[in-house]
Amino acid sequence: MANYDQLMILKQGSEAWNKWRKDHPFEKVGFRGEDLNRINLAGADLRGVDLTGTILEYANLRGTNLRYSNLTGANLRSAHLEGSDLEEANLEKAILEGTNLNGSNLRKAN
Repeated sequence: MANYDQLMILKQGSEAWNKWRKDHPFEKVGFRGEDLNRINLAGADLRGVDLTGTILEYANLRGTNLRYSNLTGANLRSAHLEGSDLEEANLEKAILEGTNLNGSNLRKAN
């Protein structure tokens, strides 16, 4: 379960989230199993975030930093991940049907 305060900041969008991440660089972050359907997080810093089982259908994640993130079993159906950094991300059992990964970095991703 996610930290409620972190989740509320995330739902405000990339600008608010990135500011919070910059101000709290060592705080553990995870949104395991949360419903983030259709969320707009283009350009967000989600580096190293636990997104196991998270619902991200139709989410706008263009240019998002998901490096080292755990997306095991995440639902990314029809999500927009163009130009995102997924280096060393774990995508095991993730649903990627209809997901746009054009120009994304998938180096060493599982």
